[in-house]
Amino acid sequence: IHAAVLSLKLPFLEEYNKQRKEAAKLYDSLLDKSKVITPKIGKNRDHIYYTYVIQSENRDGLKEYLFENGIETGKHFPIPLHLQKAFSHLKYNKGDFPEAEKLSSRCLSLPMFPGITEAEIKYVTSKILEFESQDNRKVYK
Repeated sequence: IHAAVLSLKLPFLEEYNKQRKEAAKLYDSLLDKSKVITPKIGKNRDHIYYTYVIQSENRDGLKEYLFENGIETGKHFPIPLHLQKAFSHLKYNKGDFPEAEKLSSRCLSLPMFPGITEAEIKYVTSKILEFESQDNRKVYK
């Protein structure tokens, strides 16, 4: 069933990718003065922004604040791969990959899909900036 649905969507893939790229540009510009770190794409590289992942020092507080304001977000790989049960046979411990651990606690996926509107992106970014402008660390820990 999933393959049938995807085969119907395939002719629209280029347009969907274009829409996500445009949405990412808007996110980038609206979050330019924000404390969050937005995706950086290397020179001579391209990205289709299947997800739009930011980094925040207070990821969990921001996630909760956005949820309270009607915005669904996602935490991808909240447990770094080397600490997941499936890889326990490799015998890695906490601290073995500090950058992966840091990122796993900071990354948050914002709403991103073909057809996301400018108004929706502006609402999401306004709530991020609103969160940052308040002393939410005390409330959202």
